Amino acid sequence: MINDPQFQALSARAQRVVGLVLWRGNPDREITVAQDTFYARLKLFPGQTGATMVERALADLINELRHSLLPNFMIRVGDNDVGEQEQVLTITY
Repeated sequence: MINDPQFQALSARAQRVVGLVLWRGNPDREITVAQDTFYARLKLFPGQTGATMVERALADLINELRHSLLPNFMIRVGDNDVGEQEQVLTITY
């Protein structure tokens, strides 16, 4: 458990992303993750909530992390090397 006050002030979704960044800690400050896996970790389900709600949640997440612990945080659609049906996200921080 991280006891840093800045971390504790983050939403549950933002804390999960920071945990992912710390766990996968890449010196290039970039990680790739399957979109379905990332959404599941954040408890975002486009089929149930709709794409607009997911986009809003991601925008809120990006803003929250940029204004706190990760000022260069960004999520973008990455190269689709995983498979034809799998979308990959590239997270930079």
